[in-house]
Amino acid sequence: MGGMQDDEPDKQPRHREPPFVGVGGRVEDRVDEARDPWTLIEEEHEKLRKRKWCGFEYLSIAVYEETLWRTRLWAFGLDCRDAANPREIPGARQAQTVEERRESNQAHQLLLVWQTVAKAGTMILIGAWIFDQVVAEFRRSPGAGIRPQPIVEMNDWLPGPPGLSTKLFDVMRFVWMEAKAEFWAT
Repeated sequence: MGGMQDDEPDKQPRHREPPFVGVGGRVEDRVDEARDPWTLIEEEHEKLRKRKWCGFEYLSIAVYEETLWRTRLWAFGLDCRDAANPREIPGARQAQTVEERRESNQAHQLLLVWQTVAKAGTMILIGAWIFDQVVAEFRRSPGAGIRPQPIVEMNDWLPGPPGLSTKLFDVMRFVWMEAKAEFWAT
């Protein structure tokens, strides 16, 4: 019966150390090892956050990564403008080998992460601009008693109010961490 003795039919075979235990046979070592990637990611994010335009830089990275992975999936015959609902492109060559399907699945998972981050960052940026313009419109209204301020195009408005870049960065970092954790959990 696969290594089990006949006098113990209901018992599972036992190992001296569980197979998942790391260096030195301690479970704590495995817990530390599992935390390592997250610790490294957090340290890198902290370094990036100290840069002057960190939020805008992160947004440009997210948009670049989204485009990269969407283009890669296009080569596999998938239209992933909406990564949650990929559609096969009629007449396009689909992934056929195991290796191609693995690569396509990995690209799709990465697209899900980066598209989520890019959308969140864009929503924060556009929301801050709209809020600023609503306040400017109020200031122009009769009786407001405040000097009129013109409504400006977003390109003229950027970098926006003080602190927008770090707020944008913080939101995008949180979204990336959640999306990446979801990716690693699957």
